[in-house]
Amino acid sequence: MKKLIRGKRYNTSTATVCGSYTHKSPSDFDYVCETLYRKQTGEYFLHGEGGVRTVYAARGESGWTGGEKIIPYTLEKAQKWAEEHLKSETYEEIFGPVDEFKDKYRDKVSQTLRLSGATIELLKRAASTMDKPLSEVADDILFNALNERKDSKNMDMDKILKIIDNNEDKIKGYIKKLMDEDGTYPIDVLYCPRTEDLEFQQDDGSWVQNDDRTHLFTIKPGMVDDHYLTMRELEHLDTDDDEEYKYVSLFDFKSDEAIDYLNDLINEEYDLLIDGFKKHNA
Repeated sequence: MKKLIRGKRYNTSTATVCGSYTHKSPSDFDYVCETLYRKQTGEYFLHGEGGVRTVYAARGESGWTGGEKIIPYTLEKAQKWAEEHLKSETYEEIFGPVDEFKDKYRDKVSQTLRLSGATIELLKRAASTMDKPLSEVADDILFNALNERKDSKNMDMDKILKIIDNNEDKIKGYIKKLMDEDGTYPIDVLYCPRTEDLEFQQDDGSWVQNDDRTHLFTIKPGMVDDHYLTMRELEHLDTDDDEEYKYVSLFDFKSDEAIDYLNDLINEEYDLLIDGFKKHNA
């Protein structure tokens, strides 16, 4: 069946069947058969047909007969219909796992937000495409973006820890590089499922959590500041003479004592990062 409703096309031949419900046999006056469809645009609609004692009855030349209709559905209506007529497994295959958190806090709360004109325009387009109120579209997008962030808790921890272990030298290299720098950007350590490996990226605001990578932990700069005097003493540099107390890079320290101390600091910082990651995802 094809139908043009409020300028939008609905076609049961091209849409995806989500599920069906049947009541009584086709020869019965109370017969009802309803099928929920999803268009390629993501919109839902219901195709229903039924006997003369149903809402699908149609008036013909000789009286009332059975008939059929297409009814556009919002996401909420589609979910409600599926809750009433489909198995829970089928419901979650269509709409995803039931979110008890959102169900608990489903009551709407008024809150004024200042958004850019470009964002408002995108929301309006999405609302028009989905045939939903602007507030519902904004609520769904914000909730999904915040609640469905790629969380390392959903990953195979043994697998991730093995990948981290394989990248130990690289992580320690970034720790050493940043520990002598202050005022620079931290380094985000990310897991990329496409390569099944780690990626290292400056935490300069360019990375957002709606890509397919997962944030594991962040390597911060300037960690060695509290140890600089100790490093100078181990390097046998005067810590009192203003002239000699000029800045010396960590990479200029040559004594075995200073290098061992530096390596201990790097190992300690590495262990703290990994232990923090494990505790966060326990």
